[in-house]
Amino acid sequence: IIDRPPFYIISTWRENAAVFLAGAATGLMVWVTAFLLKQFIITPVFCRTADTTGICSSGDSITFAIATIAIAAGAVALLVRLDVFRPLLVVAATVFTLWNLPSHIGGIHQYAPTFEQIVWTVVLYALLFLVFSWIMRMRNFVISLVVAIILVIGLRLLLIR
Repeated sequence: IIDRPPFYIISTWRENAAVFLAGAATGLMVWVTAFLLKQFIITPVFCRTADTTGICSSGDSITFAIATIAIAAGAVALLVRLDVFRPLLVVAATVFTLWNLPSHIGGIHQYAPTFEQIVWTVVLYALLFLVFSWIMRMRNFVISLVVAIILVIGLRLLLIR
């Protein structure tokens, strides 16, 4: 009798809680970094003349993209430190899913109170870190990658609507 390894690598509730909190911290840092970039770089530099109104008007998207890329690198390091299985794929799938989040949440980013913007960003990052870390625990790399890609595409389509 040959024992086969399980299809899925089991995780404890502590590991799941750590991943959830890492996602929440990442979401908060992305929002704070985007806010600071807009307040101290985009608005003062690009919102003074009529020539740069295009950059000024799309400042939310630009700063969110820059913040997402910058904080994602730190998130990968954090997940490596937490010993998460396939951390780069967890962060990449989350980033692809939430890319340009402000424009996809139907006006919440520009018109909602600041607290609501922060809550949505933090909760979505935390949940997606948890979901993708769960998917990446499948032993078969190809199956976990295909499931993650299907989920990213499906969630992107939901966000666009």
